[in-house]
Amino acid sequence: MSAPYLVCLATAGMPAWEDGEIAELHMGTWAFGDVNWHAVAEASVAAVESGLGMDDDHLDAWCAFGQSRGLSGNDDIAFTSLYVDPICVAADDWVNGRHRSRAMQQAGVARVAAAHPDYVPSFLRRSETN
Repeated sequence: MSAPYLVCLATAGMPAWEDGEIAELHMGTWAFGDVNWHAVAEASVAAVESGLGMDDDHLDAWCAFGQSRGLSGNDDIAFTSLYVDPICVAADDWVNGRHRSRAMQQAGVARVAAAHPDYVPSFLRRSETN
């Protein structure tokens, strides 16, 4: 059986940032605008714990879950991004999502949904059986 798509990770255990990288967050290029990272992260953890993070082909259910938790606007966009473009750390180095992770760390978020580094995407698994 393959690894799950998403797991819950502690933001405190994510790779460290260098000072120059932290400055990137303040350059006016932040795509999400004002986000309630606590609500987004809490919803993502609840979604994974409910079983929605086992595979990468349940986007509609993921989005509906966030909306059922009251997420809308930028919060909904940020929540959806955790599924379609997940945070990923492999071998103690960033693969994806370091800006969102840093924003959550700065907001005091403890845990968030993130990609399992050993997950094999569904489209690759399907092509192996054909």
